[in-house]
Amino acid sequence: MRSVKALQKIGGIMIFAVALGYLALQMVPVAWIEATLLACCIIMVIALIAQIRGLTLWISVCMLGVAHLLFGIYDLQWSVWQDALMFNLNLVTLFAFVPLLSLPIRYGGYIPSLERVLYSYSRKKKAFFSFVSGITFVIGSIMNLGGIRLLFGFLQGVPYRRDWVGRALLIGFISTIMWSPYFASVALVIKLLHLNYSDFALFAVPQALLLFLTGNILVMAQMNRQAAKHIAVADGGQVYAPGAGMSTHHSEDRQKVTQLAVLIALMLTSVILLEEWTGANVMVLIAYVSIIVTVIWLLYLGKGGQIKEHAREYLFKLLPAIGNEVVLFLSAGFFGVILLHTPFHVLLVEQLQWIEGLWPIAKILLFLAIPVILSLVGIHQIISVTIFATSIDPAMIGLHPVAYAVLLMAAWSISTIVSPVTPVNITLGQLLRENSLTVGLARNYGYALTVTMLTTGFVYTINQLLR
Repeated sequence: MRSVKALQKIGGIMIFAVALGYLALQMVPVAWIEATLLACCIIMVIALIAQIRGLTLWISVCMLGVAHLLFGIYDLQWSVWQDALMFNLNLVTLFAFVPLLSLPIRYGGYIPSLERVLYSYSRKKKAFFSFVSGITFVIGSIMNLGGIRLLFGFLQGVPYRRDWVGRALLIGFISTIMWSPYFASVALVIKLLHLNYSDFALFAVPQALLLFLTGNILVMAQMNRQAAKHIAVADGGQVYAPGAGMSTHHSEDRQKVTQLAVLIALMLTSVILLEEWTGANVMVLIAYVSIIVTVIWLLYLGKGGQIKEHAREYLFKLLPAIGNEVVLFLSAGFFGVILLHTPFHVLLVEQLQWIEGLWPIAKILLFLAIPVILSLVGIHQIISVTIFATSIDPAMIGLHPVAYAVLLMAAWSISTIVSPVTPVNITLGQLLRENSLTVGLARNYGYALTVTMLTTGFVYTINQLLR
């Protein structure tokens, strides 16, 4: 047990060291910092792989194994190996510093206020569903899966079907995946396609709202059909009472929740403006904004005297918890770079020559559907999206780079709805005590098909505007 905890602490320290080293390298690009960063990165990967389990371990090991096999077969140079390992270090920086923002949220009195406001909406089922999915859309943008776990803890006593609660959380979350720069999936796609986040966000946010509104409309229609069965019965047969054990919220609670939403909006706006003004990498900007905002926020809340305790929680609890994501995205970057130095991408392009005769809208549907279909059989969308983004020129399928980025992120989001191996469906399955296939595909196949069709039309339209 002690060895596991020690390994987790080492993992947390190394994630922080790598993230800090990457920021230092951006400011002072000297050889010894790069060499130190590479060494820290190797130690970090070894420490994290030794402690991660399950699907993430399997996907990561497969990508690393295949990449090293290709590295040996094609006798690639050591410099390629170095570049491949360090390719996604900016994502590690993103992963490392965004969790800081959860500290002022957790210790600033926002959570009790959010809980009371949530319960106040439980009296009207449609308003409740919209509020839950909406708050997930906002909170999830910076807290990732932590936002789902947090909100679900508040919702166990609400008087509605558990599957409705699960769908509200899922719809809010997959909509957030589509646009939030605090998500590594977004950062990965805009990096691989060499885009500014502000250019991408101009069209990604409307697509996210399309996912969000469509999901809400479809579920509310289902609610009308199931209105007579909306009361959820506990395991012992007791019916939950609305807001049982929860005091009525006050105006201060609404102000607190509004303050939180405004702060998140201001952070996102500041990132976009700083990118426009400085031209700096958006992931580096997010790291700096997360650090600065967290420190100022904690001082404003009067928590400056507890900085040491917060630092320990951050290093030894929050950072080890993101080990799965760090390894997964580093493995994807490594795999993608190695693949670029092999004939595979040329072969892929040759095999796709037949699509040239297809209608433009059919090409969009095809590239949208492939990652979704592959995700259904257990191939995580990080693999298919990485291959598409690194191997296929958007011009080949008649798409503007921004439209192609929206297409890939939409494919990622829709794959997340239906795939039984995505972290959000696995997490919801654990919380709802159901299997991930039920939580995802079985319950949301109609939603997935609807947004696939709508997204195809949306991408076609924005592509026509951008040409």
